[in-house]
Amino acid sequence: MPLYEYVCQQCQQEFEELIFTSDEIVHCPKCHSDHIMRKISVPGMLASKTDTLPTYTQCETSGPPCGPRCSRFQA
Repeated sequence: MPLYEYVCQQCQQEFEELIFTSDEIVHCPKCHSDHIMRKISVPGMLASKTDTLPTYTQCETSGPPCGPRCSRFQA
């Protein structure tokens, strides 16, 4: 099940959505519009084979998990 990033064309809200089927219609969680655009996302990668994934998995912000303000993307 892919996790995609979207931006609403009506209210500019950025959000993520799990997509279960290719014909699923996604709506903005803020304004409920279906005028959204999927963003191009870069998958996370380890810097080397000896690196390990972080032990924390919960976002520590008030935004959506793994969103633009997610603590996992900050140094």
